[in-house]
Amino acid sequence: MNNTGEKTKNRGWILRFFLVLLVLTVSVSAALLAIGNNGFSFGKSDFKQISFDVNAGNLYAWIEDGLVVASGTGIQLIGAGGETLAADTVILQNPAVARSAALAAVWSTGGKDFYTVGKEKGIVRTSLDRKIINLYVNRENWVAVSAQEEGYRGSVSVYNSKLKPVYKWSSGDAYLVDAAISDSSDKMAAYTISESGSRVQFFQLNSTEQKGSYTCENTVLLDLAYLSNSSVCALSMNSAFFLNDKGSLISRYDFTDGYLKDFSLEGSGFAALLIGKYKAGSSGTIVTLSPAGAELGKLDVKSEILSFSVSGKYVAVLYSDSLVIYRSDMTVYAKAADISSIRQVLMRPDGSVVMLSNSGAAIYKP
Repeated sequence: MNNTGEKTKNRGWILRFFLVLLVLTVSVSAALLAIGNNGFSFGKSDFKQISFDVNAGNLYAWIEDGLVVASGTGIQLIGAGGETLAADTVILQNPAVARSAALAAVWSTGGKDFYTVGKEKGIVRTSLDRKIINLYVNRENWVAVSAQEEGYRGSVSVYNSKLKPVYKWSSGDAYLVDAAISDSSDKMAAYTISESGSRVQFFQLNSTEQKGSYTCENTVLLDLAYLSNSSVCALSMNSAFFLNDKGSLISRYDFTDGYLKDFSLEGSGFAALLIGKYKAGSSGTIVTLSPAGAELGKLDVKSEILSFSVSGKYVAVLYSDSLVIYRSDMTVYAKAADISSIRQVLMRPDGSVVMLSNSGAAIYKP
């Protein structure tokens, strides 16, 4: 979802977005119809191997205590030495993961339970009496749970780092899709949708009175996140909207002449977009944007990108023949060439990368 509070994206982010819409499909169908430097070589001393069972449907997230693995049948926390720190057998029909640096939250879109994962408390289950739409975890390990609510068009419940509910807001006039919490844990941005488009509404967590809002007309948003304590990025398929905490537009970055192939709002103070020149093909551009929407870096790519991950001040890009770690201005920080068995990468905020293969994982430390 950095913000080190972030919503983990995988290559199936479009599918997960439509699963969210499926949860809302009865209530929002009418609304949707109306919206018309020098690199480092890769050597054996640069990585540490982690072995575990790998399944094609797994979702992965790295927290400071290890690798969180979520699948349709369970959740694991695997330590850096390959040991299982925590495990639980649960049924997750549509698994999704959000995380901060120290805590991951796992849920099934449309389910009624979510699970927080960390070394100190292991896997903790929290049950609701309503269907979950989305979750967000901020830097201080606060969790925002967007869910359906009888008599309303959705509600957001905010839990503090001890998983105690401290705030709730219910939407009466538009359908709730998602919410984000500032890293200072005192502000919230909620994304709702109606026949006029997508609306981002802003609140202080000591009041349910709206502090401001912004409507993206005739637009469906894919995601939103705080890039700073006073700046939110709301992303659609064609534009990135940068809003202040009063709901005013700071700037708008349009890419209507390209196709959004992947993205991350998980950088520490920046958003990263992978924009294809065509729907098919490998040519495109990676652009990084500041909390005010200014370009920090831009890189034209012609090679196929297999995996794309952002954390801290770094961007990891797995090409078919190499792994390249870029800084937030898209200058090269490190490069690994011998990556033939790697199929996915997870960037870590310290500049190292978790490289996932069919047999486990390796941690690459430049």
